[in-house]
Amino acid sequence: MKKTISIAIGAIVSAFFLYFLFTQIRIGDVAALFRQISFLWLLGAFAVYALSYALRALRFNLLLKKPLGFRTMFHVVAVQTMLIDILPVRTGEFSYLYMLKKQKVEGSSAASSLIIGRIFDMVIIGIIFLAALVVLHIIPKALASAWITVGIFVAFLLLGLFSLVFYGDRYIAAGRKVRDFFRIGSISFIKKGLTFIKHTIMEFKHVASMRKMALLFFYTALIWASQYITTYLLMLSINVPLGISVVVVSVTFMILSTLLPIQGIAGFGTLEGSWALGLVLFGVEKKLAIATALYTHLAAIFFFLLLGAVGFMGLRKRYELSSPRSGSAIFKTLK
Repeated sequence: MKKTISIAIGAIVSAFFLYFLFTQIRIGDVAALFRQISFLWLLGAFAVYALSYALRALRFNLLLKKPLGFRTMFHVVAVQTMLIDILPVRTGEFSYLYMLKKQKVEGSSAASSLIIGRIFDMVIIGIIFLAALVVLHIIPKALASAWITVGIFVAFLLLGLFSLVFYGDRYIAAGRKVRDFFRIGSISFIKKGLTFIKHTIMEFKHVASMRKMALLFFYTALIWASQYITTYLLMLSINVPLGISVVVVSVTFMILSTLLPIQGIAGFGTLEGSWALGLVLFGVEKKLAIATALYTHLAAIFFFLLLGAVGFMGLRKRYELSSPRSGSAIFKTLK
């Protein structure tokens, strides 16, 4: 029932935003843009996009105490990314935990690798966003106050990450004191929850070395550089040369839109709206901004579906992911 309601809300959101966007342009404007696609640039964009998957696989293996093979982790990343982009409010993240459980990876280890990876993602996105604003000669008024907010956010994340990695024992001790003070240690779900959190924080120690932290920053920076370059190449493929700084800011708007509590189906409507808003702030014509938003989103869907299919078939050989029983298990875990 919840899944049906979620899909219905997503469909309504997508229909509303897409209707609004298509009232601002003509179908002919979009068709004209698609007719001038350079498939060489498009192929280059796909190659860079696939590279980001390989980098994510390397990063997750670095985060795990018992790393999986590169090929297996690449397949996991491909399926996970596909589900994240299809399912609402990033519920596809849980598929990563499910697939690693099938590979006999402890839940706390899988959870810690996912949490640390996402913290690094947010830190690097914030740093790249700030760097793009520095490079821009003219900053839109709407972004003029973003410097301080993003800077504080990045600093807070870094402080939290390093404290959890190097001083996790203190958090665990504080949690015990709170548990004992309120005398809630005997409650079943609280006991299980605190135990899981304890094991997850303990797993953070696996990366408690400056060498591993430096590697994680390096991999994450390359991952997001690949994402931004992919979009930049997509713009070149339709002969719309945008500055890389403008692309960075607009793509960051798209990323932030995925954190909204209400999403369209596969992001349709919300992603286009956020991308178009980013370009319009920099003076790009509204019709062109919307048309490029549709093209970018459709290209991304083609990319992640293609790589997701590769990942799905690769994992099928390991634990029969495509069988009627286990093939739907990932989706059942997301209800």
